[in-house]
Amino acid sequence: MTNHLLFPEIRKMELRRRSLSVRLNTCRYLTITRCKKIIDSFLMVIPWTPNLTISGYWPMKGEVDVRQLLYTLVECGCTIVLPMVAAKNKPLLFFHWLPGMSLTIGLHKTYHPLITNIALTPDLLIVPLLGFDRHGNRLGYGGGYYDRTITELRNKRTTVTVGIAYETQEISHIPHEQHDQRLDWIVTEKSIFKSLS
Repeated sequence: MTNHLLFPEIRKMELRRRSLSVRLNTCRYLTITRCKKIIDSFLMVIPWTPNLTISGYWPMKGEVDVRQLLYTLVECGCTIVLPMVAAKNKPLLFFHWLPGMSLTIGLHKTYHPLITNIALTPDLLIVPLLGFDRHGNRLGYGGGYYDRTITELRNKRTTVTVGIAYETQEISHIPHEQHDQRLDWIVTEKSIFKSLS
């Protein structure tokens, strides 16, 4: 399967529906070896260092499984946090995570550490997505949580954002609104994109 979505004229709602279908179909046929390429590319190209606090995510709905990447980053000395949706229309919160730690189900059926864990601010965000374009525009689920969060973080300090996706999730053009935050990098099983300005 190599077809890309090329529906720039379709409204975001329809883009989301189609993109989710593409991601689920892609997830079914990708091998562990091909997914490992995403992890290897991240480790070799993305500007990370062992002293960083890095936000990951627990995969759902066919999202690229980054758990092995998170394990590796922990072994390299990074501090890993997972996001939690605290409330509607609010930025995400981030709680410290270690392999083997118990997780709880939050809003929108996402998994995150217990809120009794330490809350931290990430330096780098590993971001799931439904679709992306080469300008760094991200198609998410529509809640705006990552856009609000990235805006808040970037207002305080330099924050690197890395979208993780399958190659088939590329869209020629994603409608970009004023509040939308572009990602710095996109990593797929075949390519690494530094966002075009």
